[in-house]
Amino acid sequence: MQNMKKRVFSILLSLCMAATLLTPMAYAWSSEQDSLYTTFGANNDISTKQLGYMEEIYEYLTGELELNTAAACGLLANMYRESRFDPAVNSSSSTTIGICQWYGSNHTKVINWCQENGYDPYTLEGQLGYLTHLFRDTGYDGYAGGYYIRIYEYLLGVENTAQGAYDAAYHFCYYFEIPSDKVTTATSRGNLAMNTFFPFYEQLGLTDGGTNDNDVDDNNGGLPFTDVDAGDWFYEVVVYAYEHEMVSGVTDTLFVPDGTMTRAQAVQILYNMNGSPTTTVSSPFEDVSGDDWYKEAIDWAWATGCINGVSATQFNPDGVLTREQMAQILYNYYTNFLGYEAADLASLSAYTDSDQVTFGATAMQWSVGNGIICGVNENGTDYLRPQSECTRAQGCAMLVRLVQFLAE
Repeated sequence: MQNMKKRVFSILLSLCMAATLLTPMAYAWSSEQDSLYTTFGANNDISTKQLGYMEEIYEYLTGELELNTAAACGLLANMYRESRFDPAVNSSSSTTIGICQWYGSNHTKVINWCQENGYDPYTLEGQLGYLTHLFRDTGYDGYAGGYYIRIYEYLLGVENTAQGAYDAAYHFCYYFEIPSDKVTTATSRGNLAMNTFFPFYEQLGLTDGGTNDNDVDDNNGGLPFTDVDAGDWFYEVVVYAYEHEMVSGVTDTLFVPDGTMTRAQAVQILYNMNGSPTTTVSSPFEDVSGDDWYKEAIDWAWATGCINGVSATQFNPDGVLTREQMAQILYNYYTNFLGYEAADLASLSAYTDSDQVTFGATAMQWSVGNGIICGVNENGTDYLRPQSECTRAQGCAMLVRLVQFLAE
């Protein structure tokens, strides 16, 4: 991989930073819940003050960061081991700070970011704000390749179960905390999340916390399209894309999955998913004018190497996108904008119509090899259909698969 400083895909994420934290101690506890809460603190060596921090952190993780309870428990298990949730732990130290015990250069980054953004670095507000910055700020270089964003995307996808709590804790420890003995420590924290924190929140009746329960069928009520059914092959990807504002319907109630996608529409989706960045560069396409709704998107995509025209001066924005063209756009985005080196190029010889790939052989090999595009089996014969129109459902599927590929 090369040129990793380029910004990584952040399809699922809001670009707005949280300005304030949710009010701590907001739950209206019953006497039974209050007793469970107090007992949990006593059994786990957590003071009343630290319990207050724990509650505020949990509410922030499931509210502002939209994690489900399992993912939140995974982070809480790590913060418990690191700091007992106290943002002021080791605040006088020159090497560590806060709930995650940021160390060395990261200690400095926490302080600098908080001060630059008007936060006290020794408070939950500042430290959770910094955590949100790492998870959601697509302009933050940090580690190459959107390292922290990928951790966040993983956490958003864990199942809201005890096993999901284990997975979240293990992943956060292994990739975020990065202790010297990663496997042993991550396993210990995974068990803590699974066997201690998740059962506790289950007792409190809060295991439905957060907006992501990783259950597509439960979200069916939020999908307004009457032409997308649970049995359709594209159902899950449409739900995923709609919930994360990747696509919208043709009308309020129709998605039109078999409808075609134009070249301008595909570029606009990619542009929107990257936060609609501004660019001072104008494309050379004479059929894209300043009044067109897609002009800024095409200017950006051309400037970043995501697209080519059908000629040096024509983009054909209203032209119907083909499957080959969609593969090429996503390949360009992956290699030119994100700066990755394409790997796992698949042979296309298994597809009867592979000779119909006219200009994007490498892009198609990459798309097939990494699961971005799937062939079509008809009567036992596999086809790529590179010149077929890319339907809205197919384009949606390719975009979602790219997100999942980047999160691996």
